Amino acid sequence: MSLTPEQQDLVNRAKSQPNAFSVGAAWDDAMAALKRDFWGIILGHLLGYLLIAAGSFLTFGICAPALIVGYVRFHQRKLRGEPVEIGELLSGFSDFGQSLGLGLVLVVLLTIGYLCCILPGIYLAVAWSFAFFLLADRRSDFWGLMEVSRQVVTARWFEAFLLLIVIHLIAYAGLLACGIGALVTLPFSMLMFCSAHERLFRRS
Repeated sequence: MSLTPEQQDLVNRAKSQPNAFSVGAAWDDAMAALKRDFWGIILGHLLGYLLIAAGSFLTFGICAPALIVGYVRFHQRKLRGEPVEIGELLSGFSDFGQSLGLGLVLVVLLTIGYLCCILPGIYLAVAWSFAFFLLADRRSDFWGLMEVSRQVVTARWFEAFLLLIVIHLIAYAGLLACGIGALVTLPFSMLMFCSAHERLFRRS
């Protein structure tokens, strides 16, 4: 798929970012954000999760992608230390068509990839892992953003894979403490993901 000049420039700049998938840097950024606004992040995360769950159940998943965009956007702004109101969690509905298209295409193509001996699905899941983050931040066409994510991540796929493994281990470590710890580890892992996105696509 061909990219627009702006998207290609974004890819080129992202590929040149040093330590883009550094676990330590992502940890430090997430910790700083959590220390800065612990309860705001925890409560926003909890409400965002409840909205996504309710939206998925009541609308058969149709509203889930837009709610995910709002959830990501909330954490992106918290990571940057920007003022953000709880209504940001619903901001993804301003990109409803693009978010729904992205969600549907990801589900279909990743399902096909996993059916093809699993490995293609793993590759694509990692390669497209920043697609929702890019949509939340860039508000552009989802096809182009999927390709931006794929090209950037593929250049350092194993580094991205390692970071995602660590993020997911942290996210679900809280479940070991009767699930209560997940109230901290889940938003913390999202902030780590947002940190990687920042270093790739914004700190240039």
